[in-house]
Amino acid sequence: MSSLFQENYENLANAIILQAARDYKAALRKEHKALRMEDSDKKNLMLYNAQNTIQEVTTFFNSAWFEVLSDLNGPELLKKIRYMTMEEIRKKEEAAAEFDAFELPDDEADEPEDDTEETDMYTDDDEEVYNDRYTEDDTGVYIDEEPDDDTEPEDAEESDNE
Repeated sequence: MSSLFQENYENLANAIILQAARDYKAALRKEHKALRMEDSDKKNLMLYNAQNTIQEVTTFFNSAWFEVLSDLNGPELLKKIRYMTMEEIRKKEEAAAEFDAFELPDDEADEPEDDTEETDMYTDDDEEVYNDRYTEDDTGVYIDEEPDDDTEPEDAEESDNE
């Protein structure tokens, strides 16, 4: 075999194994999540799908096809992936438990009181001014009834150019 062909073959084989490992990790996480859910159709479906994927990937890592693709020990690799994934889940749960257990002291738990009175940015007076100046045309577009003071009428510009 040519070296380019061999390199491409190895890249493809590695990609297949890497994707199987990713699928296995994701399925382990979903299985763990489903096992912690309350009984429901969603839990049952998630658990079924996760366990089905775990079984498919386990079969692949123990197959002759895996041995053709790689010199790695498939069953041993699966054990390592499972261990690493379960450690990640355990650490994540510990961090979440620590966060949930964290409580603010009573004096910091309450929001500070603000003596300033909240006011609306938009008042009824503003609405009257807006309604006096703008009117809605047939298409729902608001038209400015009062031109800005610094603009000149269009007729004045035309007469200056003549």
